[in-house]
Amino acid sequence: MEMANPGEIIVTERVAQRIAGKFECDALPPLKVKGKSQPVPVFRIMGALRQQRRTGVRAGQFVGRASERAQLDELVKSLLEGQDQLVIIEGDAGIGKSSLIGAWLDATATRGIRVLSGSGSTIDQATPYHVWASVFSRLFQWESLPADREQQRLHVLARLETLGLAARAPLLNVVLPLDLPDNDQTRDMTGRVRADNTHDVLVALLQQAASEGPLLIVIEDAQWLDSASWSMLVAVTRQVSPLLVAVSTRPLTRPVPPEYQDLLEMPGLMHMRLGTFQPGDAIQIVCQRLGVTALPEQVSALILEKAEGHPFFSEELAYALRDSGVLRIVDGQATVAPGVDLTALNLPDTVEGVVTSRIDLLTPGQQLTVKVASVIGRVFNYQVLEDVHPVESDRARLLEYLQHLQNLDVTPLATPPPDLSYKFRHVITQEAAYNLLLFAQRRQLHQAVAEWYERMFADDPSPFYPLLAHHWLSANETAPSELATKKAIEYLEKAGVASLHSYANREAAEFFTKLLDMVTPANARSFGISDLQMARWEYQLGEAHNRLGHLVECEQHFVRSLDYLGFPLPKTSGRLVLGILRIALSQLLIRFRPTGRDSRPQFDGDSLEARRLACRIYERLGLLNFEKNNPGLESYYCPLASLELAEEIGPSPELAIAYSYMASAFGLIPVHRFARVYERLSLQTAEQVDNPLITARVLMAVSVYTAGVGRFSETEERLRRSIAAFEQGGVWEWWGVCMEMLARVEQHHGYFQQAIELASRLYAVAKQQGDIVKQSWGLTSRMDANVMMDDHIDIPAIAVELEKLVAKSRETGPRQKFHSASALIHMRRGEWEAADKNARQLLAIISGERPTSFGLLTGYVAAADTYLQLWERAALPDMDHVKKQAVVACKLLERYAGILPVGEPAHFRTQGLYAWLSGDAKKAQSLWKKSL
Repeated sequence: MEMANPGEIIVTERVAQRIAGKFECDALPPLKVKGKSQPVPVFRIMGALRQQRRTGVRAGQFVGRASERAQLDELVKSLLEGQDQLVIIEGDAGIGKSSLIGAWLDATATRGIRVLSGSGSTIDQATPYHVWASVFSRLFQWESLPADREQQRLHVLARLETLGLAARAPLLNVVLPLDLPDNDQTRDMTGRVRADNTHDVLVALLQQAASEGPLLIVIEDAQWLDSASWSMLVAVTRQVSPLLVAVSTRPLTRPVPPEYQDLLEMPGLMHMRLGTFQPGDAIQIVCQRLGVTALPEQVSALILEKAEGHPFFSEELAYALRDSGVLRIVDGQATVAPGVDLTALNLPDTVEGVVTSRIDLLTPGQQLTVKVASVIGRVFNYQVLEDVHPVESDRARLLEYLQHLQNLDVTPLATPPPDLSYKFRHVITQEAAYNLLLFAQRRQLHQAVAEWYERMFADDPSPFYPLLAHHWLSANETAPSELATKKAIEYLEKAGVASLHSYANREAAEFFTKLLDMVTPANARSFGISDLQMARWEYQLGEAHNRLGHLVECEQHFVRSLDYLGFPLPKTSGRLVLGILRIALSQLLIRFRPTGRDSRPQFDGDSLEARRLACRIYERLGLLNFEKNNPGLESYYCPLASLELAEEIGPSPELAIAYSYMASAFGLIPVHRFARVYERLSLQTAEQVDNPLITARVLMAVSVYTAGVGRFSETEERLRRSIAAFEQGGVWEWWGVCMEMLARVEQHHGYFQQAIELASRLYAVAKQQGDIVKQSWGLTSRMDANVMMDDHIDIPAIAVELEKLVAKSRETGPRQKFHSASALIHMRRGEWEAADKNARQLLAIISGERPTSFGLLTGYVAAADTYLQLWERAALPDMDHVKKQAVVACKLLERYAGILPVGEPAHFRTQGLYAWLSGDAKKAQSLWKKSL
């Protein structure tokens, strides 16, 4: 430019932005330029940035951590040999996790390894899959694609076509900005089904990448991962091969995410815990950061005394001394300013305090810039910063301020123009800047950021619901306003619904809990919130708790929802009995009236929705009681209440499912005549509804009844149909239930090899998904079949794995099946005391339960067989104990057979042996004939 002095280069703002990552620029006062009404920002080029400043310390210059770097290098060698590896790098904030990973990646840059990375974010930690957006952007090289959205979609679809997954492309919306509408295959996918299918697609893409060459996935700041990202991380680590996964995290406080515990228990894990640096290494790092060869001895001593080898604390202390003028740096030499007494300095004792002192040294404009940026996030976009900055006159100088902050290593450049972004060097810096804001400033800035996102993404703000909820909640802190409160309510609901849809259940529970803390029965009307809306939120919170296994909280919120809906669960035993009798009598009249139900009432939209929701809740409560083997009155009332509501609605998925549950319920009472009526009605209604997945659920539910009465041919055919439908629809949860039932049916028929094959597949799929309950189902079915075949080769290994799974499970089913198989194995081996121990534990479980399914039969039979055989062999010194336990076990099996006829042959057989051992040979022979 003409204004430049000889040898000086002056450039415009646009040029300065483009070269910001390569050259150091110093902002000059704006210049008046011909043709422009306002002065134009200009910059002087100071020179090229040193490589260290641009990319961080190169691997060859990295200081310390020699042992850790050697271990990481061994992992790379193993990956290149085709082995799977997992490393967790754990350490406190600022201890150098990212620096170590950066140096490691620099060292591997020439070894042909593809690196895909992502980082957790404190602001985005409630956004499902947020850490994987960066991973898949890198996988598809998003930055190099044309800006045209249609071309981006075609690029992704082409890759999915090679995997046969194009129909599931809309599931990628959670990690890529595709905006693909749901299609016929994905439209009905919600919750667990959507999560499982999303995992399948993402895992397949990463597996394709791993098959093309060595793949390293790096996930940093895992302490801020959302639950969907955690779940995906476990799935990828388990299923993609060969693969090296590196995870960095701060130490996690209890309760730790269960997925993190899964990672800690994976075989071959390298768990690396980083501590502070040795004194010499700490000072060398500081010298590198300052660009000096050495520090004055007294400065080194001061830094070591204060920071105690903590790398980030050491660096920030050094920067603070430099910024304040205490430490002078000229031509790579550091000296203490004349007249300065280091011992008299009042330096903060914490790294946060030191960072704050550095911010205090900035000019007011620079301070405000860094504070505003802290509200946006650790990585902040320049355009957002400019638009929300509260001082309009400062906006023209933002690039100048940011350049100075970059030179101070406070907020280095993250991405160059056109998407210009900066990043706080450490989250500690961001937090320190944020804490300097007054509460009124925080509210103002959070509202400004929220409104910016609403404006910029008005067409589809759905990817930003969690972020908008965060900003509007923060805008409402300490001094709520009507606007901020209503906006917070709006986005908490939307974020909660989206989280449930994505199976991000921890986040869903948090959103709806906050929502119901804000909106209470006392103030709901003032916000215009209806009882139906309150019922929805209580149900959604209950559903989130249900998926998390928090059954007490789940039931509490379901019951509150029913109260809002006007269909309350009776609170006393007397009212429950009256309710059961009323609905049962109504059902009798309907079933035996020649024309059935005369007519159905017509409901408006809200009334119909209320009945559908109440019907669904009663169905869930009935299922929860069934799974808990709860013989209380609620276990009878809830299915009946669900049925009553479903019949008011008419032919529907709710009615088909309600009929199928009633078939099972009457089978357990047992009143088999009614059970068969509801079996027929459920199948007819499912045919009317004409939905393959609803039909599959109905077939699965009635199979519980038909298996219990020994109608195995029908049961097998129905289960195979359900399995095919669930597999096609990706409904792996119900698929697993059907697979376990089918394996038991095959075993009962004596087809032990087929049972083992089914159980092995169930175990493999459940292991991929991390479902410990269904893994235990698969292993117990395999173990039972092996025992029946008298094939003990695989049993020890199965027993070891099964015992680990049972220890993790809170359900009684896996424990029952483990102890039943273990008791029989010990009997076959002649290990009488061990058999007795397992049989006692087995009796303790089944004596407190009501028989509910065919799959539990093996436990009842195993208990009776164990004690009768111990009696027959006189195997233990205390035979009185053996005989008493045999009586208990036989009575329990008799109770099972009285409810589920499939148990009658085993009941007669064991009763016959009991009579024989008691000296009544005639009775024994009669009972044995019945058993045949």
